[in-house]
Amino acid sequence: MRMNFQPLTSASRVLVVLLVMTLVWAGCSRKKTGLTNRVFHQTTARFNGYFNAKEMMMALEENLRVQNQENWDELLPVFIYPDEEKAQQLYPELDVIIEKCSKVIQRHSMRIRNKEHNKWIDDNYFLIGKANFYKRTYGSAQEMFTYVSKAFKQQNTRYDAGIWLARVYMETNRMSKANSVLKKVSEEKDLPKHIEAELPAVYADYYIRQENWDSAIEMLEQAIEHARDKQFRIRLTFILAQVYDKKGDSRKAVQTFSRVVRMAPPYEMEFNARLYQAYAHSGRMDATEVRRMLQRMLRDVKNFEYRDQVYYAMADVELKERDIETAIEYLIKSGEVSTTPKHKAKAYYTLADLYFDQRKYVLARNYYDSTLAVINEEMPNYQEIKTKAENLNELVEHILNVELQDSLIMMVDLPEKEREKKILAEIVRLEREEEKMRKAMESGQLGGFTAQDQRQAGMSMGGGGGKGDWYFWNNTTRSHGFNEFRRVWGNRELEDDWRRKNKGQKAGGGWDDDDPDGEGEPEFVSSVPTLEEFLAGLPMNDTAYAAAHYSVIESTYQMGVIYKEKLHDEDNAIEAFTRLILDYDTSEYALTATYQLYRLYLAKEQSGTFFGSGRLDNSDYYKYIILDDHPDSKYAKLILNPNWRQDEADRLAEAKKLYEATYTQFRRRQYTDALYTCNNVITEDPENFLLPKFYLLKALVIAQKKDRTTYVETLRELIGRYPGTEEAEKAKELLGALGESTHDPDKAPPEEEKPKEEIKEEKKESPYVFDEKASHFFAMVFPNKGVNANDLKASIADFNSSFFRNKDIKVTNSFINADNQIMILRSFSNFSEAMDYYNTFVKNNTVLKDINSKGYDRFVISTKNFTTLFKQKDVPQYIEFYEENYLKSK
Repeated sequence: MRMNFQPLTSASRVLVVLLVMTLVWAGCSRKKTGLTNRVFHQTTARFNGYFNAKEMMMALEENLRVQNQENWDELLPVFIYPDEEKAQQLYPELDVIIEKCSKVIQRHSMRIRNKEHNKWIDDNYFLIGKANFYKRTYGSAQEMFTYVSKAFKQQNTRYDAGIWLARVYMETNRMSKANSVLKKVSEEKDLPKHIEAELPAVYADYYIRQENWDSAIEMLEQAIEHARDKQFRIRLTFILAQVYDKKGDSRKAVQTFSRVVRMAPPYEMEFNARLYQAYAHSGRMDATEVRRMLQRMLRDVKNFEYRDQVYYAMADVELKERDIETAIEYLIKSGEVSTTPKHKAKAYYTLADLYFDQRKYVLARNYYDSTLAVINEEMPNYQEIKTKAENLNELVEHILNVELQDSLIMMVDLPEKEREKKILAEIVRLEREEEKMRKAMESGQLGGFTAQDQRQAGMSMGGGGGKGDWYFWNNTTRSHGFNEFRRVWGNRELEDDWRRKNKGQKAGGGWDDDDPDGEGEPEFVSSVPTLEEFLAGLPMNDTAYAAAHYSVIESTYQMGVIYKEKLHDEDNAIEAFTRLILDYDTSEYALTATYQLYRLYLAKEQSGTFFGSGRLDNSDYYKYIILDDHPDSKYAKLILNPNWRQDEADRLAEAKKLYEATYTQFRRRQYTDALYTCNNVITEDPENFLLPKFYLLKALVIAQKKDRTTYVETLRELIGRYPGTEEAEKAKELLGALGESTHDPDKAPPEEEKPKEEIKEEKKESPYVFDEKASHFFAMVFPNKGVNANDLKASIADFNSSFFRNKDIKVTNSFINADNQIMILRSFSNFSEAMDYYNTFVKNNTVLKDINSKGYDRFVISTKNFTTLFKQKDVPQYIEFYEENYLKSK
């Protein structure tokens, strides 16, 4: 039957539209659980916002894996998480994920009567938690995962949330909470397969962070068995091998790394798996096959950029085989070929530690410095390396100084012909080296020391500064001297007036490009000193010779202290202090060195592992030297009473306490009590540390009693008993205020207040002799600290080149005493010539403006008088003689 449809009227069309809109609204309602509602919201939630957010998260995690830069020197992390910097770069993508999931929850959540009827909402909450985790906003991540695990107890997502909540706790170092959550998840029955695969991996991460290697191994093996992703399975296997190595199971470590290679991993992981087989090699295993494998890796062109790592692994094998010298060769090669600061630092640091353990402190210091040069302050062990370098810097300076001075002294002690023979032989050797360098420069192949060169440089470098080969034959010492020279003066060739600042600098031992006509080839300029230049550097006169010995004494003592206190190297400390008491038994450090030896041997004996075999290697020998020869010294007191220092400190504390109590009595006007205490201390405790203070306080108490005579007498007694003290100076002020002299007028005045005429008559005869015809030096005394002697030399050299160009003036400096150095300019044929130089020097206000403004003592002195000055070290005494005999004779 044919049906006829009539067109809808306008009113009918409106009714149809309203009906459709009502049905759509009913289907979109989030407050009704009807099939239409659930299908609509679940479909929209899954295939709209959540699908896109999940795809973004998967792509983001894949990029994290691909872009991750592994630190193969460390145990690989089980999971790859972004660091702070990387997380900030991911913020835009992660925020989009959070925004999409939040909109899904806002528009499609069907939570009715405290129950969620949209089965995709929990996934969106979980994804928001993951996004916050990767943003490292762990508080928000924890909140999301906790909510999912509690609000969706019927959904499998609660297991994922539990595992990721454990990850949050591990990242925030709340390990007990992480363990509790993981345990709760593992106790659940019928876990989804993906959770069964993921849970042991998270557990492995937990146990690795706890360094529980046995449990980590168990969990890793389970994780490998269940892992569905091949790359993740390879990663877990590599980590398992590393954990075996951490545990010390070399055999299983090697086997597991070999297993990684067979799994066809990415090449970088394969390379490192092979490398780790070498690292896992134990000294108890045959190293032959490991060496062959590393040699094959070295020859493989694919490993060209990894040569530094192969050499390092070869060094590691040799260290385990106890072939230290070969290991050092490989480490030097590793540093030479490396192009990455991180690996250079690793090779240099290992070398530094090796040399330190061998007590080759010069080389150790150099390599610690090299390590610092290629790392930045953000490196984890930067401060440790810096501290080691700083501890060695001072020691090395003293070692090199002792070796230099010993070498110079040894040369001076040789007969003249033998001395010149040695110097000429050294000149020949230097010329050969320079020729070698010249050819290398011509061919463009000039490099640093070879590995063999560097090994040989360290062979003769022990920990101490014994009397060894001549300084100029020692590569390490000589190169240090060159570096110090270059630091101060720059690259200068040896020539007349080389110190002058306004001369063009040329590289000594290099090419001379100074060709004003632009014609001809550059000429190689020799830097080998002549025989005369070598001889000029030797301490040939008595003064310089004595200064060299003084320098040895000072540096040797400081070496001993550094060995003992900073490096805890008792053997080298003993060697340094022993040299002092044997070679310089009359020096100012001899007694202290003897006590140091007593303490060092006593500590060795008390350890129970040391037994002296000779006359000198026991504490009693040094103890009786001190007790017999220096019975009143503080060291004798310390030997007889090890608590002497503490006892002295206690006595001082008691004295301070008593003085403060007495002073309080004085302030409270309890004058009788205060006076009684002062008199009692002065009479009964003559060794009280604060006697000058008690004398002064006694005087102040008496002043309050209006007893002027006793007050003045007490002040004078204080001045007489404790001259030069702060209290004595205060007493002088108080007497001056009264118009009283500092001494009793009925008694002879103290020497300091005798008339000048009297003093002049009683003055001792001066040890100095005025001789106008004798050769003279010009001298300047300046502080040992805070003044750069090389800067002074440079300024003086500029002055000489400008005002005394035609005069050959030698400039040297040495220690005159512990606090000062003396600059010597030599020599002038007579008094008149020396004074001409003196007058020009002191009046110069251009080149020498800075020096002359410092107020340093400057004077001329005959060669004979200088020997006397250097022995007596009494500069003020000579200045007085100089002013009376030289300045008045001008």
